[in-house]
Amino acid sequence: MLCCARTSACALIACLLIGVVASGCTPLYRPTTPAVPLLEEARQLEAKAYFGAEGGHAQVGYAITEDYFVVAGGSHATSPETEYVKFARHGALEVGVGRQWTVENVLYGILGREFKLQAMGGAIRGRSSAQSQGCLFGLCPPNTRGDERGGTYWKPYLQTNYVRPTSRGRFGIVGRLSTVQFDTIENRTVPERSIDNPTTPIFLDAVMVFQMNVEDFGLETHLGVSWPVRGEPEFNFQPAVFSFGVGYRFSL
Repeated sequence: MLCCARTSACALIACLLIGVVASGCTPLYRPTTPAVPLLEEARQLEAKAYFGAEGGHAQVGYAITEDYFVVAGGSHATSPETEYVKFARHGALEVGVGRQWTVENVLYGILGREFKLQAMGGAIRGRSSAQSQGCLFGLCPPNTRGDERGGTYWKPYLQTNYVRPTSRGRFGIVGRLSTVQFDTIENRTVPERSIDNPTTPIFLDAVMVFQMNVEDFGLETHLGVSWPVRGEPEFNFQPAVFSFGVGYRFSL
């Protein structure tokens, strides 16, 4: 299992590098770290803090019962000025609700003698603005170079989590389907180029989660990709999902 995880991680890193090059310009949309609550009993609370490709991210999960839980989170990112980026800012708030099941001895133990399966639904409200000074390897469309763009968006999603205990913690796989709908994509440099009714692409996030536990403390890493599987986005996006964080769980 560990060997497979390492091989998968290498493949994902390669995909991330390809995705970063393919996405080119300053991203207007950034995917956030997906919630993978590790709650064991009713009235348990889990707080996490991450830092990564989305900037800083805070997240909490609460077990209403042993099976049902709610999550909430918020992220903020501000990119410093570089050769390619004049500025970039992104912020998002998230709420979600889910259910989890403990599964044992499925498919003759191929998926593990015991693991948790979680199903979730939620929504993210985000605001973003960005201006590029140039393009990585010249991959930006010619009419977008130097334009300042911004907007707010809704991102409803459906998500499933597979979480399996290991000798040192937990290993998980996340699959998330979402739509990203901007209210308006404003071109603040050339207002007549603003997009009043942007298309609504469907994104698939595929993320691996590694967690090391010391009692109720945890160190957690998320590594994955976010890519449109239907529709053509009318905005630049960041394909990488990467974050590292710490968490603490306690009962109320």
